[in-house]
Amino acid sequence: VGLPAQTTPFDVVTLLHVIDRARRPLTLLERARALVAPGGLLVVATPLPLSTHLHVAGGTVDAEEVLPADDDAGASWEQSLSSLVARVLLPLGLTVERVARAPYLSRGDANAPIYSLDDAIVVLRRPRA
Repeated sequence: VGLPAQTTPFDVVTLLHVIDRARRPLTLLERARALVAPGGLLVVATPLPLSTHLHVAGGTVDAEEVLPADDDAGASWEQSLSSLVARVLLPLGLTVERVARAPYLSRGDANAPIYSLDDAIVVLRRPRA
């Protein structure tokens, strides 16, 4: 998934706008968590509601791992956040420290030149041993 197999743990690891674009997002989250030192932070940011979309070689492909919260199409931002936290982030053994909602602008397509989305920024803490 592009993360080093072994390294010294970090105080803070960030995954900004990648879990909805990763082929194996659950593996990515698990490996990122493993890089966080005890007492350290994992920061995850993603637009909500989730809409996994992978671009490969000029086309789109399905992810090899499906985020459990990705099936919440039509859900509100708040419902999507609750699902993401409960079904994806808390199972990593982390605790939520902070949550923020921020505007997120994304390049558009044939339907719109730009999309204005609502981003979730979740700060999680790894427990001390």
